[in-house]
Amino acid sequence: MRYMSIGIGKVVITVAGVVIERSLPATGQDPYSSKDLKDSDVELRQRRYYGEDGRAEMDNQDSDNSHTFPLRHDWDWSQNPPRGKAY
Repeated sequence: MRYMSIGIGKVVITVAGVVIERSLPATGQDPYSSKDLKDSDVELRQRRYYGEDGRAEMDNQDSDNSHTFPLRHDWDWSQNPPRGKAY
């Protein structure tokens, strides 16, 4: 198993030549779009919403092994890191 990081918050796992996304891209998306991250059982884990500039604006998380759900994170690109705390 090989891990690699690509951009802000982007991690993929390569298993036997197959790339499995473990996070969603933070930038470079279509304006006012959204993208879903599903687990291996095709259950929705996270939905990320993008703003006018194609950068992440908000995340909704539906599953994880360590939190009560659903969770929401707002993004503020004037901060470092830009992804805010869960609420």
